[in-house]
Amino acid sequence: FTTGLTLTPILSRILGMPGGAAIVAQAFLLTTAIFGVMSVFALRTAKDLASMGKMLFIALIVVVVGSLINLFLGSPILQVVLAGAGAILFSIFIAYDTQNIVRGLYDSPVMAAVSLYLDFLNLFISLLQILGIFNSKE
Repeated sequence: FTTGLTLTPILSRILGMPGGAAIVAQAFLLTTAIFGVMSVFALRTAKDLASMGKMLFIALIVVVVGSLINLFLGSPILQVVLAGAGAILFSIFIAYDTQNIVRGLYDSPVMAAVSLYLDFLNLFISLLQILGIFNSKE
């Protein structure tokens, strides 16, 4: 339900633009490709990404606070910066969560699946915002 509430406004705005369906498809394909690349990276790298957890959480808080501030400012430039930071952040989260799943650090498979789902969804939303802003005529 919550996912629908957060995804519907941006999807309706993008789909209302000329070529909106192509933008959504492009964002989905980019998200899928990044998800695959970051998952393979997490499986192949010798670096332990578990130590990045606190840094990723702090970066997530900064992006959320920045997004809340931008609700009041309405700055398109800040929105692009936040969406770009979100895309990078959730790409790293995909690698982090994938490695944690492989190492058995999740209590249940459901929590592991939800973590990857949220990473995918938030990456998709970030890319959708970036592509929507750069393809708008305003």
